[in-house]
Amino acid sequence: MSQYKYLLFDADETLFDFGKTEAMGLANTFAEFGVEPTTEIIDEYHRYNKSLWRALERGEITKTELKKERFKHIIDMFNFKDADPVLMGERYVYHLGQGCYLLDGATEVVKELSKKYSLSIVTNGVAYVQHTRFDASGLKPYFEGLFISDEMGVQKPEKRFFDIVLETLGASKEECLVIGDSLSSDMKGAHNAGMHKCWFNRTGEPANVDFDIEYEIHNIEDLYQIL
Repeated sequence: MSQYKYLLFDADETLFDFGKTEAMGLANTFAEFGVEPTTEIIDEYHRYNKSLWRALERGEITKTELKKERFKHIIDMFNFKDADPVLMGERYVYHLGQGCYLLDGATEVVKELSKKYSLSIVTNGVAYVQHTRFDASGLKPYFEGLFISDEMGVQKPEKRFFDIVLETLGASKEECLVIGDSLSSDMKGAHNAGMHKCWFNRTGEPANVDFDIEYEIHNIEDLYQIL
């Protein structure tokens, strides 16, 4: 019998196929602004966007700054004329919200686990995007909580994020398992909060962290072997 009563799922790249959503969102956004999304532009966007999210997790920038700066960087670097980074960022967020793609097996696993556990989503994603996709995903009936950093005023990996989740659910940290793909936000956050961790390592990369991870899975169905 599992010791856990509450399963806390990250959203993107854990339940949702964010790679597919992102590709669609970028293509539609650049098309609106008359930009040909070359491989060089997309690669630079990915590199810089990733660095901004890491800075956000460290508390060095705000979500508003991230959404503006990632497109300002691309506009400046590739000398796009008459492109407004704020407007481009707003349109990108809109397009992301239209891309509801779940990873293979996510619906079936969530449905099955909801019969025995209380499920919640814990995400640093943009509130509009996460609400819109969650509502369209068909997953809503299986989840008790949807915790979004935008609405909480604090984000993973900060301990306070998970303290709020525990307070809201009326749960103890020993009853919870955090399931996510990110070492720097999901696993580090769970570590900071003293919770057990399940790393969804889809790529097979080494952990390279200075704390223990209780479980590692490579497919969402692997959760059945743990729970």
